[in-house]
Amino acid sequence: MQQLRTDAEDLVQNLRKDEQAGVVLPYGWELDLIGSASQQQSDVTDTIIKRYDQRLAMSTLADFLVLSQNEQGSYAMNVSKQQLFQQALDGWVNGMADTINKQGVERLFDLNDFDIEEYPRIVPSSIQSVSLETLGQFINHVSGAGATLFPNKELENELKRRANLPVDTENDNQNFDDNQ
Repeated sequence: MQQLRTDAEDLVQNLRKDEQAGVVLPYGWELDLIGSASQQQSDVTDTIIKRYDQRLAMSTLADFLVLSQNEQGSYAMNVSKQQLFQQALDGWVNGMADTINKQGVERLFDLNDFDIEEYPRIVPSSIQSVSLETLGQFINHVSGAGATLFPNKELENELKRRANLPVDTENDNQNFDDNQ
């Protein structure tokens, strides 16, 4: 009987819920599972993982990615957080470009004995973008205030570029007035 009790206690202590789960019971034995906290543990684990995901996103200014998952926050908050993230990315990219220009480009030209007055520079373009809707509203407001924006070929081509539309490459940087 003592051996049977020890075997039963070992069985209960080693019972777990994973890929190794299973029990072989000797004849006449009965196993009753009493409610476990595994369901609650799963919920707690999920909550912890979500909290760490959110903190990680916040530390990189990318918490706008998790706003919709929490069913919190407005569209305006999401847009402003995206703009902040884009500004941070611009700062990081410009910092990298400055380092490359100072420590890479200058050294490369010095090592090759190029006799130039000014070094070429890597100048990254901005990651920030203005939505076409916002740009359209701005143009309407400026035009409504009396500013003459058109005809201006350079402005038209820039607006077409932002909208991913074909650009008039002929006379690209000239106004209509210059063509007449």
